[in-house]
Amino acid sequence: MANINNLPQEVLLKIFAVYRETHTQRNFINNVANVCHYWKELCMDASLWNIFDGTLPFKILKEFCWRGYLKHTEILIISKMENSSDSKDLKLIYQNMPAVKKVNFTNVLKKIDQLECLCFFSDLVEYCPKLQEIILNEANPSLKSFASVTSYYAFERFIYMRGSKLISLDFSNVSFEGILNLFSIIGSTCPNLERLKACNLHSSLHIFPIEDIQNGLRKLKVLHLGFNVILAFISTSLSPGFPELVTFSYPCIGNTQCISDLSFKKLLMKSPYLKELDIRGCSNVSAHSLCSLPAANLEKLYVSYTKLCLSKDFDNVLQKWSHSLIELDISKQESAINDCLLSFVSSGSFQTLVSLNVNNTLVKMSTVKVIIENCPKLNYLQLESGKDFARRTHRGKIAIQELLSRLNDDVEIT
Repeated sequence: MANINNLPQEVLLKIFAVYRETHTQRNFINNVANVCHYWKELCMDASLWNIFDGTLPFKILKEFCWRGYLKHTEILIISKMENSSDSKDLKLIYQNMPAVKKVNFTNVLKKIDQLECLCFFSDLVEYCPKLQEIILNEANPSLKSFASVTSYYAFERFIYMRGSKLISLDFSNVSFEGILNLFSIIGSTCPNLERLKACNLHSSLHIFPIEDIQNGLRKLKVLHLGFNVILAFISTSLSPGFPELVTFSYPCIGNTQCISDLSFKKLLMKSPYLKELDIRGCSNVSAHSLCSLPAANLEKLYVSYTKLCLSKDFDNVLQKWSHSLIELDISKQESAINDCLLSFVSSGSFQTLVSLNVNNTLVKMSTVKVIIENCPKLNYLQLESGKDFARRTHRGKIAIQELLSRLNDDVEIT
């Protein structure tokens, strides 16, 4: 009887690689590496560890680095760091991961002693020359968890020394004084940055230095801003805009200081390649401003919790991008948009639409029927919640067609 271990090593490694694509590394070690000693050796092949996904304990990360298993790893996720860890542990990791390009420090910073923060970032500079992406994300942050002057200067030094090589930075739920000043430094030292995320910042300062970002980050393609980030342009001169921007996300739900219509124009009036726009809750942005954007082929538009549907110009918004929209969220408008949608769908528009959210828009079931019949690619439909079978979320082609069948059987569609 043939034995699977008779297969060449390269074939087994390919099989293991396929398993790794759909399972965590914790499952990989528990279910594959523990089968036999031979498989355990094969599972430690560096080719299988392009990513360290953070599901294994921190002590395992240290052991693998020491043994050289992660010498080809390009993505490092540290999510199980122990409170007893120190800068020596991180130095060991950095020294043995020369190929790393992306580091995710989710929930790590608050476990590091403040006196070790300088080593935390300075060792990155010394031992990880290929580093391009950093994620600093503190879930459930407290204002005291990382609010130290040392922390600010540690990362400031790192940005000055390595900023020119960075292409992606993610600051979510980060809490330390001077965080917004740090963004001004990023604007002047990271000319190759393509992706920037700044959400739920906790700082005594409030005005986000958007002009510094625009002036310095000319290659920026993705900009995600969020709660507690206030945008305001101080200069009266013409804005350089974001000429390469593809994605702009600035949901302001619950934010009392929404972006103004003028600031919105200064942000995006020079972004012809924009594909995704999320301005949920931005009640001050007008439909006229949306229509005036140079983006010709917007694919994703999220405008829930706004007043846009009250404007007669919103018809022009839908007309402008009816040929390219893939996802459209016009929910929570507290207004009827039924006739507008019915007109566009009946005329053959929205042929590319895959996802539609019309929750709380008073869209009639007869219009929903026409939408399904005339949007061949529709795969997600969110309607008002309620007891009615139709008024819920419908995911997938089968669910959409089942809804259409029920609507066809309903002799009194309203």
